[in-house]
Amino acid sequence: MRRKNPGPSSLPNAPIDLTSLLDVIFIFLFVVMIGYALTAQKAEEAAAVRAETAEAEALEAGKEAAEAAEALKKAEEELAEAGQELREQRGLVTAYENVVRDYESQVIGKRVKIVTISGSYDSEDSKNRLISIRLNESTIQVSITPDTMDSGYRRIRQMIKDYIDLFDDSKQTVVVFSVNSVGIQHRDRLKLDAMIDEFTTEYSFVY
Repeated sequence: MRRKNPGPSSLPNAPIDLTSLLDVIFIFLFVVMIGYALTAQKAEEAAAVRAETAEAEALEAGKEAAEAAEALKKAEEELAEAGQELREQRGLVTAYENVVRDYESQVIGKRVKIVTISGSYDSEDSKNRLISIRLNESTIQVSITPDTMDSGYRRIRQMIKDYIDLFDDSKQTVVVFSVNSVGIQHRDRLKLDAMIDEFTTEYSFVY
């Protein structure tokens, strides 16, 4: 079987020119290599950026951890100082309480007599009032109404005067009035203030 000559009849068995084909192949390979190179470069740059970001985050985390540790240390020191101050304050309070207790046991009720006056009234009928007078350990209550106001205050005044007269000859006793305004109506407070002014004027040891 005879092969057909690809060349013209004037040039039998002429060689095939591969230069153009090789140029195309090399250009294709070159383009592929450049594409791979660019892809590798981008991947390397992305990896570098991720590495820098991770390093920055690690440094920031380390900084925050150091700040947190410093803040914790400072908080512990402040807590220790507060605890010491609290112990000192408790010591002062205990000392003051002891002084007050000693003062009360030695002075209040012995050298100083307290007359405490308080009051209350019926919220549904404010005309009915109750005046309480505490003379050291005993408490006496006097009912005050519009009909008994004058007699009630005469009783209160005489009762307090009799109590004060018990210490008239004493040179070391002091009588002190203490009025609790809560629950006392204004009209009753005016009468009580006027009565107390009379006693403080009449007796030099009454306050």
